[in-house]
Amino acid sequence: MFFYLSKIFWAVAAPSNFIGILLVLGAIALVRGRWRGARWFILPAALLYALFGIMPLGLALLRPLEDRYYGLRDFTTDGHHRSRRRRRRDAEQGARHN
Repeated sequence: MFFYLSKIFWAVAAPSNFIGILLVLGAIALVRGRWRGARWFILPAALLYALFGIMPLGLALLRPLEDRYYGLRDFTTDGHHRSRRRRRRDAEQGARHN
């Protein structure tokens, strides 16, 4: 039962879905002629969209999580992988030799 409730909750609470729900509620309020109520739904939806959709705030929030796991490997163009620590060490050694 908890599994299903958690899935339903996250379907509503996910940021992109939450913004969409606010817009739908604002549109319903506009159709019903409730201008003040529509403003309470549409204005926060527009601000949240501007913060997380247009501005790089979402990337700024993800940066610390990505930097925490610096040991993860990525692939270079030649197909070999190097860890971030090794790339940093190689770059420092290259800077010392120049």
